[in-house]
Amino acid sequence: MREKNPLILLIRCYDARAWLVWVGAAALLTLRLHNPFYLLILLLVVRVVTAVGARPAASPRLPYWRLGLVLLTFSTLLNVLSLHIGETVLFHLPAAWPLVGGMMTLEAAVYGAINGLVLFTLLTVFTALNALVPVYDLVRLTPRALRDVGLVVLMAMTYVPETVRQWQGIREAQAIRGHQLRGLRDWRPVIIPLLVGGLERAMNLAEAMVARGYGATRSNDHPFLTRLGLGLGLAAGLAGWLLTFWLGWPGWILLAAGVGGLLGLLWWNGRRVPRTVYKAHRWQTADTFLLLIALAPVLFLLRPLPFLDHSTLFYSPFPRLSWPAADPLVALLLTSLALPALFTGRAVETTPTPYEAGRRRLHPPQPSTFNLQPSPLIYVSHLTYCYPGVARPALADVSFTVAAGEFILLTGASGAGKSTLLRCLNGLVPHFTGGAISGRVWVNGLDVVKEGPAAASQLAGFVWQNPESQAILEHVEEEIAFGLENAAVPPAEMAARVEEVLQQLNLIQLRHRPLITLSGGERQRVAIATALALRPPVLLLDEPTSQLDPQAAEELLHALARLNRDLGLTILLSEHRLERVAGYAGRIIHVDDGRILVDAPAHEAMAHLPHRPPLAQLGLAWGWRPLPLSVAEARRFVNGHPHPRPLSLAGSRGAGEQRSRGGESSLLPRSPIPPLPRPLTLLLDVRDLHFAYDGRLVLRGVNLSVAAGEVVALLGHNGAGKSTLFKCLMGLLTPTTGEAQLAGRPTAGRDVAEISQQVAYLPQNPDDLLFAETVLEELTVTLRNHHLGEIDVPVRPAELLRELGLAEAAGRYPRDLSVGQRQRVALGAVMVTGPKLLLLDEPTRGLDWLAKEELLTLCRRWRAAGTGVLLATHDVELAARLADRVLILTEGEVAAAGPTATVLGNSSHFATDVARLFPGRGWLTAEDVLARPAH
Repeated sequence: MREKNPLILLIRCYDARAWLVWVGAAALLTLRLHNPFYLLILLLVVRVVTAVGARPAASPRLPYWRLGLVLLTFSTLLNVLSLHIGETVLFHLPAAWPLVGGMMTLEAAVYGAINGLVLFTLLTVFTALNALVPVYDLVRLTPRALRDVGLVVLMAMTYVPETVRQWQGIREAQAIRGHQLRGLRDWRPVIIPLLVGGLERAMNLAEAMVARGYGATRSNDHPFLTRLGLGLGLAAGLAGWLLTFWLGWPGWILLAAGVGGLLGLLWWNGRRVPRTVYKAHRWQTADTFLLLIALAPVLFLLRPLPFLDHSTLFYSPFPRLSWPAADPLVALLLTSLALPALFTGRAVETTPTPYEAGRRRLHPPQPSTFNLQPSPLIYVSHLTYCYPGVARPALADVSFTVAAGEFILLTGASGAGKSTLLRCLNGLVPHFTGGAISGRVWVNGLDVVKEGPAAASQLAGFVWQNPESQAILEHVEEEIAFGLENAAVPPAEMAARVEEVLQQLNLIQLRHRPLITLSGGERQRVAIATALALRPPVLLLDEPTSQLDPQAAEELLHALARLNRDLGLTILLSEHRLERVAGYAGRIIHVDDGRILVDAPAHEAMAHLPHRPPLAQLGLAWGWRPLPLSVAEARRFVNGHPHPRPLSLAGSRGAGEQRSRGGESSLLPRSPIPPLPRPLTLLLDVRDLHFAYDGRLVLRGVNLSVAAGEVVALLGHNGAGKSTLFKCLMGLLTPTTGEAQLAGRPTAGRDVAEISQQVAYLPQNPDDLLFAETVLEELTVTLRNHHLGEIDVPVRPAELLRELGLAEAAGRYPRDLSVGQRQRVALGAVMVTGPKLLLLDEPTRGLDWLAKEELLTLCRRWRAAGTGVLLATHDVELAARLADRVLILTEGEVAAAGPTATVLGNSSHFATDVARLFPGRGWLTAEDVLARPAH
């Protein structure tokens, strides 16, 4: 196979080891040089090579020059205040002042600026490492006995780019609250969410690695000796570092002994860790070329050439300023480091790796049996678990069994214990989370509580709600093979398993794609493939469709049903949107407050749930038995039986449907709020809006409007441009062409803070908005950002909290609240300015049915008060119940627009189940059907 893309060719030609030498050479030269002329050359060289050779999945762009200015300014001020050397005196400070007293010189300022330039160049060099070398290649270069070192490297290298991405999201979220970075105090709203989110991402990554068998090994035979050696090594290293300041070389010896002892301890503990290498790199001629390029300037400049003056490399402005020395040969040697950006290497025929060679010798893969064993496959007995520091158990006396080949749906409100139960089945609880556990959990004959997630990873594959949180590597094939490497699967068998899951989940055409280029549905299928590659008998999925559009969710569920039906894979799936999943499940387990309240076959269990999907509501009202779980099942009743007089929906509710969550005020409406007549006041008018990312059109001539007292739903597949449109409306992005008007006034040229006084925008991650100590303070901070005092405040915070059902939580820490409560706090933070237009971006993602009902009620109240709502969502049922009009966005264009009943009733991908059941009737919800006159 001949690679044609020059950027991909560059990365394939240059081995990670060669890139490491190149980056190391640039770092050594930076430390060696103290000449601004050469430092600028080196800085430009590193930036050019990074721009040309950056991987497709490399970290997002940092504001390099702005950061460099900060470093230069800080270093310059520090040196001016602390170094009182030089002849050009700028001013004097009183000599009695400690440290800073004395003369302030221009030479000290120049010296400080050069130090700042050195720091900035070093930062740029190490950023190049992240952009040029795949992170997992660094882990592969780590000896398997030092696996813990590799884990630290992997987490550190992935933390930086993810932190940059989150920084951008938090800055946007705070900007829509009118927040600006003017002083030191203004950094708190950004730093707190950044630190909390960074810690969560680091924990998610570590959890994903453990769940996929990273570092699987036998238990430590000598735990006491391990702890003792760890303590001695740390103590020796710390003592040696301190002694270097007083004793010199004896301290260095002790420091080296401590570090060496720690490395030896890591090797001793990891010596039996199994691991194989997937697609091992082969050193090629191009790598030697890069190696020579990197070494040449280092060899000549670390020990300066005889005819070079020392001041050529190290410039000092003391005692007086002078021009830095320059030598054409030094400049040429430094510029030679840019050669990798000019020569991408010849187009080479890729040599088959052990993996590829094994794959070519294989016959077409045979279906896997997933290690099926006689039932029960899962045995849980009297399981009780408490998280650390929490007295109330997350699971209380849970007992159930699962037979091989079952498809089980776990339901329950947020915080009921579903995710905790799934994590108990693969050992993440309690081995990763800590806490107290009792009872027994067996999976395929393995005591999971005793053995932990490393052993359970080959028996119970785990798939998280957010596919981004579990991604470890950059490309599809390598991501799938990660768990196989940890299990020391031989290359030939590894090839067979990777090929197998690629075919099972229809990922063949994506095998070489970077993960960041995939859609949400594709990434979720890759996440499932990573779990299935180990051929576990059980697959655990935690809300896998919550972030997917209807078509992507349907494709994913079809793939799971096929694996369950054809291969006998046992599936336990947690989900809030029952209308999506119920038709695929054979059994439903309902969890409430850590206990199992319902455990029965799906049709039987549906009648006892506190919340049911629309088709089951119809079946219960019309006396259909068994209750239909899919459109196909409901159609048999519709085609074969006349419709009796329907019962009221209120009388058909389950026992727990109208109760509120413990400690929360119920916002469920006692009676539906009738929609107002179509208003005439136009709040938002968008005309022919275009936007492009790096030359790629994302929005193509979008036209839409929202009037006062109107709810408009914006539907579309993942990546259709919905979030981009919202950011353009808020001024976070500048449209290429076209315009948006708010209340008749164009948004172009207006500040985000000014727009956010008129428009409330709730982004996909409401937690990015939360940083204050109390719920009430979150609202008052927004008012302060907009300079609104107690007299001219549009909405009283206390009154808004009562409307949001949060009056009792006013003094609580926002991040301690439930998912639905945190979302309402974020809503209050953007609605406290009294805007007349509300933008909601995927507001029901991760919400249970009760939180969704609360959101519906709030939106209906605000609509009745004249507020316009523009809602971007994948939740078709929500749009059907709330929206007056619907727009469908396809690849940045409005493909359909009109009244909700017309658009959703005629859509192939965005129709509700009721619309599919009764085509052409204009009915979208169960309420629409049951409200019709009886015949």
